[in-house]
Amino acid sequence: MDSLKEKYNQVLHELQRSRARESQLIKENMMIHSSLSAIGEASTPSEIFDQLVTGLKNFIEFKEAVVISRTNANAFTTLLSTDKTLFTIANWPMQTKFERVLNGETLFLFDNTQIPGLCHHQDTKKSLVLMTGVSSTSSQSIIFLIDSPEQRFSPRLRDALHRLKPLFERAMLDFDYKMRLQTMVEHRTLALNQAKLDAEQANKAKSEFLAMMGHELRTPLNSILGMLDILKVENQEARLLQLANSMEDSSELLLQLINDLLDITKLERGTLSVKFNSVNLRDTVTNSASHFRTQLEAKGVKLDIKFSDNLPNEFISDKSRLQQILFNLIGNAAKFTHRGTITVVAKKSNKQIHLAVTDTGIGISEQDLQTIFKPFGQADNTSTRQYDGTGLGLSISKQLTELLGGTITVTSQYGVGSTFCVSLPCDQQMKVNESNDFIETSDSDEIDSPTVLVVDDSDSNRLLIKLMTEKLEVNCHEAASGFDAVDLVQENGVNYYDLVFMDLSMPKMDGIETTQILNTMGVTAPIIALTAHNDEAHRQKCKHAKMSGFMCKPVRLNEIKQALINQHLISGNNDIAAN
Repeated sequence: MDSLKEKYNQVLHELQRSRARESQLIKENMMIHSSLSAIGEASTPSEIFDQLVTGLKNFIEFKEAVVISRTNANAFTTLLSTDKTLFTIANWPMQTKFERVLNGETLFLFDNTQIPGLCHHQDTKKSLVLMTGVSSTSSQSIIFLIDSPEQRFSPRLRDALHRLKPLFERAMLDFDYKMRLQTMVEHRTLALNQAKLDAEQANKAKSEFLAMMGHELRTPLNSILGMLDILKVENQEARLLQLANSMEDSSELLLQLINDLLDITKLERGTLSVKFNSVNLRDTVTNSASHFRTQLEAKGVKLDIKFSDNLPNEFISDKSRLQQILFNLIGNAAKFTHRGTITVVAKKSNKQIHLAVTDTGIGISEQDLQTIFKPFGQADNTSTRQYDGTGLGLSISKQLTELLGGTITVTSQYGVGSTFCVSLPCDQQMKVNESNDFIETSDSDEIDSPTVLVVDDSDSNRLLIKLMTEKLEVNCHEAASGFDAVDLVQENGVNYYDLVFMDLSMPKMDGIETTQILNTMGVTAPIIALTAHNDEAHRQKCKHAKMSGFMCKPVRLNEIKQALINQHLISGNNDIAAN
């Protein structure tokens, strides 16, 4: 009877222990599941490690934890640790115990001197360590749980760590994935940054190339257009004038293409600026449209200009940019209109100036309307297209309109015609910029037999200015370099010349440096810059050098005449000018 009771108690005790183990396993599974969920939600390697440490501490008491990862066949490196100062420079050479834990064992360490990484710091030399490892196809990792010497890891804790190995494995797999993903992102980011840098450098090189080409192209155009002015003054025969006008139209078209390329580059770089001043609206619209009148009459197309009664005579805007917009829109209409009428309307409503250009041309399809304002975009861009052009005019017009604070819209019906409408603010309180021409007029009386000096390294440019000034009955001396200009002033005296035309781009000593030297010598005559660089930076350089004016190549006879009039060197009644 006693024996039966003893067996009953023994079975009951085993049952209680079994239930306790079952309860503990259920608790462990719930905690493991919770830790796995937390690890899965972690977004960074450090968050994964923190969740792993938190999960392990639910079952095992320890002070510090460190994870090492295999870098090659003979060494490991510290991956993560709870104490960032203890193990960052630890050395972890390969050894037998590492091979054992990587093969599935869980070990106690009582003598840490065998592992250099653990005895790297005085506080961990005599600590008790529980360690296990995990191997995957992509990595091998070992975790050390470090306790104080007073504590004792029991076999129960070793078994618990062994059961928790799936948690460690999941953490290491997620960590490895996040590390590879982070590395991939870093590499992609570096690649994108490099691509961005390459694109910026390429764009800069393109801009510099276009600026250089613009300068080089403007220089021969300066001679072509200037000589045409001289030719038209000297030859009044109708046939020759017709040929000269045709050559002038083609040259001005080429100049417009060059300007478009330079402007689109400035717009891309954000360096194109606008200069607000009072603009005579009627004159600006009329002059812009009249440029195409002869071309349209030859095709039998009528040009009609209309102004509303309430249109102000003047408003605040940038005259040159407004002319450029109108030139592009009217020129575009003239190109695609072969019959009917082109109507230019200017009106005011709701504190806005509205400029509309309507044509009866070929029109634009619905599909092409989506890309009409994009750079280099054309409705027909095939090699057999009927109409020439770069496709820059409308893109530039749109961006210039926005710089002026306005909007541009288009409506069109294919085969019927198109209407482009520009709306600009009519704000009389808008801040007006100072003039950038900075030509200072003299108060002195008109000078008899004035003498000017033209300083330019280009033979054709010097010849052109000489011919122009002689047509205006002004004496002209030439200097092929800045050094020659200084020599001529020293030879003839600082007050000998009444005006100096100064090229900016010259070898060895440029126009800015030459001007500064002449000012130092005591030259008081106005010095006007001649340059193919039409941008604000060069204008400011000229101002700082105390130049009196700025003329952009190609220089026309009328501009030379006006510069001489402004300085009272010739009379405003001089009627010798280009037709």
